[in-house]
Amino acid sequence: MKKHLLTDLLFWLDEHLEEKVTIDDVITRFSVSRNLLRRMFKEELGCTLPKYIMLRRMFRILLALKYTNTLCRDLCKKYQYPSLQAFCMAVKRFTGSSPLEFRATGEINFNRLKQALGLLSHASSVISADYVYFPPLQLAGLSTHYFLSPEWSVQDHDNQRDYLNEQFTQYAPRSPEKVFTLSRSVKAHSPLFQFEYHIGIPYSREHENACFQPLPEISGEYLQITFLDSGMSVHEMTLAAYRHIFAEFYLTRREGYDLGIVESSPQSKSPFTLMIPVHYDAHLVAMLASQRC
Repeated sequence: MKKHLLTDLLFWLDEHLEEKVTIDDVITRFSVSRNLLRRMFKEELGCTLPKYIMLRRMFRILLALKYTNTLCRDLCKKYQYPSLQAFCMAVKRFTGSSPLEFRATGEINFNRLKQALGLLSHASSVISADYVYFPPLQLAGLSTHYFLSPEWSVQDHDNQRDYLNEQFTQYAPRSPEKVFTLSRSVKAHSPLFQFEYHIGIPYSREHENACFQPLPEISGEYLQITFLDSGMSVHEMTLAAYRHIFAEFYLTRREGYDLGIVESSPQSKSPFTLMIPVHYDAHLVAMLASQRC
Protein backbone atom coordinates (compact mmCIF):
# COMPACT_ATOMS: atom_id res chain seq x y z
CA MET A 1 0.00 0.00 0.00
CA LYS A 2 2.75 2.43 1.02
CA LYS A 3 4.83 1.55 -2.06
CA HIS A 4 1.89 2.15 -4.39
CA LEU A 5 1.22 5.47 -2.69
CA LEU A 6 4.82 6.60 -3.15
CA THR A 7 4.86 5.48 -6.78
CA ASP A 8 1.71 7.49 -7.50
CA LEU A 9 3.17 10.44 -5.61
CA LEU A 10 6.40 10.39 -7.64
CA PHE A 11 4.46 10.27 -10.91
CA TRP A 12 2.39 13.23 -9.74
CA LEU A 13 5.51 15.19 -8.76
CA ASP A 14 7.04 14.57 -12.19
CA GLU A 15 3.95 16.11 -13.76
CA HIS A 16 4.23 19.20 -11.52
CA LEU A 17 7.97 19.93 -11.40
CA GLU A 18 7.37 23.11 -13.36
CA GLU A 19 5.04 24.40 -10.64
CA LYS A 20 5.65 25.54 -7.09
CA VAL A 21 5.06 22.41 -4.99
CA THR A 22 5.05 22.40 -1.19
CA ILE A 23 4.82 19.66 1.41
CA ASP A 24 1.34 20.89 2.26
CA ASP A 25 0.31 20.51 -1.40
CA VAL A 26 1.38 16.86 -1.34
CA ILE A 27 -0.29 16.19 2.04
CA THR A 28 -3.56 17.63 0.75
CA ARG A 29 -3.41 15.89 -2.63
CA PHE A 30 -2.66 12.42 -1.23
CA SER A 31 -4.35 12.63 2.19
CA VAL A 32 -1.16 11.54 3.92
CA SER A 33 0.28 12.62 7.23
CA ARG A 34 3.46 14.66 7.45
CA ASN A 35 5.19 11.91 9.46
CA LEU A 36 4.28 9.17 6.97
CA LEU A 37 5.42 11.33 4.07
CA ARG A 38 8.76 11.99 5.76
CA ARG A 39 9.21 8.30 6.58
CA MET A 40 8.37 7.10 3.05
CA PHE A 41 10.91 9.38 1.43
CA LYS A 42 13.63 8.53 3.93
CA GLU A 43 13.11 4.75 3.71
CA GLU A 44 12.56 4.44 -0.05
CA LEU A 45 14.62 7.30 -1.49
CA GLY A 46 17.02 8.26 1.26
CA CYS A 47 16.15 11.96 1.20
CA THR A 48 13.45 14.48 2.08
CA LEU A 49 10.64 15.53 -0.23
CA PRO A 50 12.12 19.03 -0.88
CA LYS A 51 15.51 17.52 -1.70
CA TYR A 52 13.90 15.01 -4.06
CA ILE A 53 12.12 17.81 -5.92
CA MET A 54 15.35 19.82 -6.15
CA LEU A 55 17.31 16.80 -7.44
CA ARG A 56 14.61 15.81 -9.90
CA ARG A 57 14.53 19.33 -11.32
CA MET A 58 18.32 19.40 -11.50
CA PHE A 59 18.34 16.06 -13.31
CA ARG A 60 16.03 17.50 -15.97
CA ILE A 61 18.08 20.68 -16.18
CA LEU A 62 21.35 18.81 -16.73
CA LEU A 63 19.78 16.56 -19.36
CA ALA A 64 18.37 19.62 -21.13
CA LEU A 65 21.75 21.39 -21.05
CA LYS A 66 23.56 18.34 -22.37
CA TYR A 67 21.10 17.09 -24.98
CA THR A 68 18.93 20.04 -26.12
CA ASN A 69 19.39 23.68 -27.06
CA THR A 70 16.94 25.02 -24.47
CA LEU A 71 18.08 28.46 -23.25
CA CYS A 72 19.21 28.89 -19.64
CA ARG A 73 16.66 31.64 -19.05
CA ASP A 74 13.89 29.28 -20.16
CA LEU A 75 15.11 26.51 -17.83
CA CYS A 76 15.39 29.03 -15.01
CA LYS A 77 11.76 30.09 -15.40
CA LYS A 78 10.50 26.57 -16.07
CA TYR A 79 11.96 25.04 -12.90
CA GLN A 80 11.02 27.80 -10.46
CA TYR A 81 14.33 29.59 -9.90
CA PRO A 82 13.83 33.19 -8.75
CA SER A 83 16.47 34.63 -11.07
CA LEU A 84 18.95 33.64 -13.77
CA GLN A 85 21.76 34.31 -11.31
CA ALA A 86 20.23 31.89 -8.80
CA PHE A 87 19.84 29.29 -11.55
CA CYS A 88 23.47 29.62 -12.68
CA MET A 89 24.72 29.44 -9.07
CA ALA A 90 22.66 26.29 -8.42
CA VAL A 91 24.08 24.55 -11.51
CA LYS A 92 27.62 25.61 -10.58
CA ARG A 93 27.22 24.39 -6.98
CA PHE A 94 25.98 21.06 -8.25
CA THR A 95 28.39 20.47 -11.14
CA GLY A 96 31.35 22.74 -10.45
CA SER A 97 30.76 24.40 -13.83
CA SER A 98 28.63 27.19 -15.19
CA PRO A 99 25.62 26.10 -17.30
CA LEU A 100 27.47 27.02 -20.51
CA GLU A 101 30.60 25.13 -19.45
CA PHE A 102 28.53 22.09 -18.49
CA ARG A 103 26.69 22.23 -21.81
CA ALA A 104 30.01 22.18 -23.66
CA THR A 105 32.00 19.58 -21.73
CA GLY A 106 30.14 18.46 -18.61
CA GLU A 107 29.44 14.91 -17.46
CA ILE A 108 26.42 14.07 -15.33
CA ASN A 109 27.38 13.01 -11.80
CA PHE A 110 24.93 10.20 -11.12
CA ASN A 111 26.11 9.81 -7.54
CA ARG A 112 24.81 13.25 -6.60
CA LEU A 113 21.53 12.52 -8.40
CA LYS A 114 20.90 8.98 -7.17
CA GLN A 115 17.81 9.82 -5.09
CA ALA A 116 16.20 11.24 -8.24
CA LEU A 117 16.74 8.09 -10.32
CA GLY A 118 14.19 5.69 -8.86
CA LEU A 119 13.13 3.66 -5.87
CA LEU A 120 15.71 1.76 -3.85
CA SER A 121 13.67 -1.43 -4.21
CA HIS A 122 14.46 -1.57 -7.94
CA ALA A 123 18.07 -2.33 -7.05
CA SER A 124 16.99 -5.65 -5.53
CA SER A 125 16.32 -6.97 -9.07
CA VAL A 126 20.06 -6.89 -9.88
CA ILE A 127 21.46 -10.43 -9.94
CA SER A 128 25.08 -9.59 -10.71
CA ALA A 129 27.37 -6.89 -12.01
CA ASP A 130 30.69 -7.31 -13.76
CA TYR A 131 33.24 -5.31 -15.73
CA VAL A 132 33.76 -6.74 -19.22
CA TYR A 133 35.53 -5.98 -22.47
CA PHE A 134 33.27 -6.55 -25.46
CA PRO A 135 35.16 -7.40 -28.68
CA PRO A 136 34.00 -5.68 -31.89
CA LEU A 137 30.65 -7.05 -33.02
CA GLN A 138 28.72 -6.10 -36.15
CA LEU A 139 24.94 -6.34 -35.87
CA ALA A 140 22.12 -6.28 -38.42
CA GLY A 141 18.60 -5.17 -37.70
CA LEU A 142 16.22 -2.21 -37.58
CA SER A 143 16.70 1.38 -36.42
CA THR A 144 14.68 4.42 -35.44
CA HIS A 145 15.10 7.94 -34.08
CA TYR A 146 12.43 9.62 -32.02
CA PHE A 147 11.84 12.84 -30.14
CA LEU A 148 10.26 13.27 -26.71
CA SER A 149 9.30 16.29 -24.67
CA PRO A 150 11.37 17.17 -21.57
CA GLU A 151 8.58 15.64 -19.47
CA TRP A 152 8.99 12.19 -21.07
CA SER A 153 8.09 9.12 -19.07
CA VAL A 154 9.15 5.48 -19.17
CA GLN A 155 5.90 4.69 -20.99
CA ASP A 156 6.76 7.22 -23.70
CA HIS A 157 9.99 5.33 -24.43
CA ASP A 158 8.20 2.00 -24.46
CA ASN A 159 5.54 3.29 -26.86
CA GLN A 160 8.19 4.53 -29.31
CA ARG A 161 10.18 1.30 -29.20
CA ASP A 162 7.37 -1.26 -29.21
CA TYR A 163 6.54 -0.72 -32.90
CA LEU A 164 10.13 -1.36 -33.96
CA ASN A 165 10.30 -4.41 -31.69
CA GLU A 166 7.17 -5.82 -33.35
CA GLN A 167 8.64 -5.26 -36.81
CA PHE A 168 11.85 -6.96 -35.73
CA THR A 169 9.90 -9.98 -34.49
CA GLN A 170 8.28 -10.31 -37.93
CA TYR A 171 11.54 -10.16 -39.88
CA ALA A 172 13.99 -11.90 -37.54
CA PRO A 173 15.07 -15.52 -38.05
CA ARG A 174 13.07 -17.89 -35.92
CA SER A 175 14.40 -18.17 -32.36
CA PRO A 176 17.64 -16.15 -32.61
CA GLU A 177 20.09 -17.06 -29.88
CA LYS A 178 20.46 -13.46 -28.68
CA VAL A 179 18.80 -10.16 -29.48
CA PHE A 180 20.63 -6.86 -28.91
CA THR A 181 19.09 -3.45 -28.33
CA LEU A 182 21.21 -0.30 -28.63
CA SER A 183 20.00 3.03 -27.28
CA ARG A 184 21.41 6.45 -26.49
CA SER A 185 20.49 10.11 -26.23
CA VAL A 186 21.58 12.30 -29.14
CA LYS A 187 22.33 16.01 -28.99
CA ALA A 188 19.32 17.75 -30.55
CA HIS A 189 19.20 21.24 -32.02
CA SER A 190 15.78 21.77 -30.51
CA PRO A 191 14.10 21.90 -27.07
CA LEU A 192 13.09 18.25 -27.52
CA PHE A 193 15.13 15.22 -26.53
CA GLN A 194 16.28 12.98 -29.36
CA PHE A 195 16.87 9.26 -28.89
CA GLU A 196 18.43 6.64 -31.13
CA TYR A 197 17.24 3.04 -30.87
CA HIS A 198 18.34 -0.10 -32.72
CA ILE A 199 17.39 -3.75 -32.38
CA GLY A 200 19.28 -6.55 -34.07
CA ILE A 201 21.21 -9.79 -34.07
CA PRO A 202 24.83 -10.61 -34.96
CA TYR A 203 25.41 -10.00 -38.66
CA SER A 204 25.73 -12.93 -41.04
CA ARG A 205 25.43 -13.38 -44.81
CA GLU A 206 21.92 -14.76 -44.49
CA HIS A 207 20.73 -11.26 -43.55
CA GLU A 208 22.21 -9.48 -46.58
CA ASN A 209 19.02 -9.66 -48.63
CA ALA A 210 16.61 -9.40 -45.76
CA CYS A 211 14.97 -6.25 -44.40
CA PHE A 212 17.77 -5.78 -41.91
CA GLN A 213 20.41 -3.08 -42.28
CA PRO A 214 23.91 -2.96 -40.73
CA LEU A 215 23.79 -1.45 -37.25
CA PRO A 216 26.55 0.50 -35.45
CA GLU A 217 29.45 -1.72 -34.40
CA ILE A 218 29.71 -2.25 -30.67
CA SER A 219 32.93 -2.78 -28.74
CA GLY A 220 34.88 -1.63 -25.71
CA GLU A 221 34.63 -1.63 -21.94
CA TYR A 222 31.23 -2.08 -20.32
CA LEU A 223 29.62 -2.47 -16.96
CA GLN A 224 27.55 -5.63 -17.40
CA ILE A 225 24.49 -5.91 -15.16
CA THR A 226 22.09 -8.86 -15.08
CA PHE A 227 18.52 -8.44 -13.85
CA LEU A 228 15.86 -10.87 -12.76
CA ASP A 229 12.56 -10.66 -14.59
CA SER A 230 11.01 -8.06 -12.28
CA GLY A 231 8.18 -6.59 -14.31
CA MET A 232 10.24 -3.45 -14.94
CA SER A 233 10.66 -2.10 -18.45
CA VAL A 234 14.12 -1.90 -20.02
CA HIS A 235 14.20 1.84 -19.35
CA GLU A 236 13.32 1.33 -15.66
CA MET A 237 16.10 -1.26 -15.36
CA THR A 238 18.51 1.19 -16.95
CA LEU A 239 17.62 3.85 -14.39
CA ALA A 240 17.99 1.30 -11.58
CA ALA A 241 21.45 0.40 -12.90
CA TYR A 242 22.55 4.03 -13.04
CA ARG A 243 21.38 4.59 -9.50
CA HIS A 244 22.43 1.33 -7.84
CA ILE A 245 25.89 0.94 -9.38
CA PHE A 246 26.87 4.03 -11.38
CA ALA A 247 25.91 6.37 -8.58
CA GLU A 248 27.35 4.25 -5.77
CA PHE A 249 30.78 3.88 -7.36
CA TYR A 250 31.17 7.28 -9.05
CA LEU A 251 31.51 5.74 -12.50
CA THR A 252 31.97 7.78 -15.66
CA ARG A 253 30.02 6.86 -18.74
CA ARG A 254 31.93 6.95 -22.01
CA GLU A 255 30.40 7.68 -25.41
CA GLY A 256 28.46 4.77 -26.82
CA TYR A 257 25.22 2.86 -26.63
CA ASP A 258 23.51 1.27 -23.67
CA LEU A 259 23.22 -2.36 -24.77
CA GLY A 260 20.37 -4.64 -23.82
CA ILE A 261 20.85 -8.36 -24.40
CA VAL A 262 17.93 -10.78 -24.17
CA GLU A 263 17.62 -14.43 -24.98
CA SER A 264 15.49 -15.22 -28.04
CA SER A 265 13.26 -12.09 -28.18
CA PRO A 266 12.61 -8.65 -26.65
CA GLN A 267 9.59 -10.21 -24.90
CA SER A 268 11.65 -12.97 -23.28
CA LYS A 269 11.06 -13.58 -19.58
CA SER A 270 14.61 -14.80 -18.99
CA PRO A 271 17.13 -12.65 -17.09
CA PHE A 272 17.97 -9.44 -18.90
CA THR A 273 21.54 -8.21 -19.37
CA LEU A 274 22.26 -4.49 -19.57
CA MET A 275 25.69 -3.21 -20.62
CA ILE A 276 26.62 0.44 -20.06
CA PRO A 277 29.74 1.86 -21.74
CA VAL A 278 32.25 2.98 -19.11
CA HIS A 279 35.81 4.20 -18.83
CA TYR A 280 38.21 1.71 -17.24
CA ASP A 281 38.06 1.93 -13.46
CA ALA A 282 40.56 -0.17 -11.47
CA HIS A 283 38.66 0.38 -8.21
CA LEU A 284 35.45 -0.97 -9.76
CA VAL A 285 37.23 -4.02 -11.18
CA ALA A 286 38.78 -4.81 -7.78
CA MET A 287 35.48 -4.28 -5.98
CA LEU A 288 33.53 -6.57 -8.32
CA ALA A 289 36.26 -9.24 -8.11
CA SER A 290 36.12 -9.17 -4.28
CA GLN A 291 32.33 -9.66 -4.38
CA ARG A 292 32.74 -12.82 -6.46
CA CYS A 293 35.24 -14.36 -4.04
